[in-house]
Amino acid sequence: MIPIDTIVPIVVAVHEANTTSLFSRPSHSAR
Repeated sequence: MIPIDTIVPIVVAVHEANTTSLFSRPSHSAR
């Protein structure tokens, strides 16, 4: 099994990258 200490930083980085890309895009789909 993969240690949680290895998974958590990756998940956080991906989550931050996804939220940043969403906020940087025009929010036409959100409306």
